[in-house]
Amino acid sequence: MVQTRSSIREPTTPADGHDSNHVQEKGEVFHKGVAISMWQNSGDDDSNWTNFIRSKYPFKSLPFGVKRYSGKYNLEQSCPDTWNRYEEDIALAKKAGCNAFRLSIEWSRIEPQRGTIDQAAVARYNEMLDRMKEEGIEPNATLHHFTHPQWFDDLGGFENQENISIFVGWALKATELFGNRITYWATFNEPTVGQLGLG
Repeated sequence: MVQTRSSIREPTTPADGHDSNHVQEKGEVFHKGVAISMWQNSGDDDSNWTNFIRSKYPFKSLPFGVKRYSGKYNLEQSCPDTWNRYEEDIALAKKAGCNAFRLSIEWSRIEPQRGTIDQAAVARYNEMLDRMKEEGIEPNATLHHFTHPQWFDDLGGFENQENISIFVGWALKATELFGNRITYWATFNEPTVGQLGLG
């Protein structure tokens, strides 16, 4: 469960009608919710992590070596699949008494190839947001939940300082697409994990 507390502020129109920036406190809202990584939950062909689990150790680009995961199944064979079953998951969150739902806006789903926006993926996220609104659930979006497009990884990812502006461009595009529907944003999920080399 994810729990946060916030103050809700609503624009109001004073009696004289002049101050369009005037706001009125509506009171605090206690957010109790669930959180998912869309990749960990549903996979994605164009993600760097998908490329990683499909590769063999110690040679990423060669067909031999040992597999990079243990167990009978991997993400591609068995996963909860919120991407296609979001209505069930949002209903379960509502049933559990949640009024918030944190999810990752997967960069690799929205921009699978550099400069190409997948409008079907944009539409699917909007469908999720529509359902959350219907259920009275506040979305909370994460821009980078450990994964990014394979094409960004091929450019050197975050290890190449020149690529930082590309990520900033992604953040701007995400807020352009969904900013009018999502109030709460996290840039990176668990940023300290990346510093440990585990992300």
